[in-house]
Amino acid sequence: MAKDKYELYKDKSAKFCFRLKANNGENIGASDSYKSRVSGENGIESVKKNAFEPSRFDLFEDNGGKWRFNLKAATIKPF
Repeated sequence: MAKDKYELYKDKSAKFCFRLKANNGENIGASDSYKSRVSGENGIESVKKNAFEPSRFDLFEDNGGKWRFNLKAATIKPF
């Protein structure tokens, strides 16, 4: 299995975002915007941690009839 490839970049509003790329270079995932580079890097780590838990995915059909998903981070339970 190939290693995950994440691309961290600045968007048009100068905020940080990341993409997850397939082996063929195709974008297969994209993040929301983050104010800082460190927050974007933390977002990547969260995807690495949470992507293997099926209950963390929301699967839905968009207005154009395409299937999409959102990956949710783990909920931190209070003491």
